Amino acid sequence: MTARIFVMVFTEHRPLEQMTLTLLHAAGCCPMLPAADESPIEALRRVRPDAALVDCEHPAAVSDRFFELADSYGIGILVYGREPREADAELIARQQNVCKLVLPADTADLAYAVRAAAPTRP
Repeated sequence: MTARIFVMVFTEHRPLEQMTLTLLHAAGCCPMLPAADESPIEALRRVRPDAALVDCEHPAAVSDRFFELADSYGIGILVYGREPREADAELIARQQNVCKLVLPADTADLAYAVRAAAPTRP
């Protein structure tokens, strides 16, 4: 059995939030959200998830400090976008040297993308 990957979701699009959590759960991940009024930096420090799924419209997607902290903790980052924001997600991913995804995605694609983004932990 494969270990479940803990994934923190950062989004500015509330209608997509529940769908994303449901898809991640169906993909075999343990999805979670930051606490209310918690900054992305505080959330990463508190939880230290295996991966973070970041909406390209979320302020964390353009925060070098967020990416540096995630890297220092060994947290994989997956930036995602939706039509017509796919180009924004691609640009952020290239600039930060992280993976990107277009949502909505089927659960197999999402599971593959999250597992590829999450570093292997001992």
